[in-house]
Amino acid sequence: LMPLEDPQLQGMLDPRARSLRGRLGMLPLAPEIEAALATLQVGDKQIVDVLTHEGNPAYPAGQHRAIMVELIDARPNR
Repeated sequence: LMPLEDPQLQGMLDPRARSLRGRLGMLPLAPEIEAALATLQVGDKQIVDVLTHEGNPAYPAGQHRAIMVELIDARPNR
């Protein structure tokens, strides 16, 4: 997951990027990100528009943020 607010970081490894592993529905993700991940194939990337909420003190509620999401690996649910 990588915020895309800083155009100077395009093409570079963003230190704010996060990797998460877990089951959909169990991870602390915004609903928009979870919905996007459910549609991706391994290796696909998608830019997701996420609406911030009151529970995130770093960003005021009601603002939109562009987040690049990439599905690196997936296993079937057993």
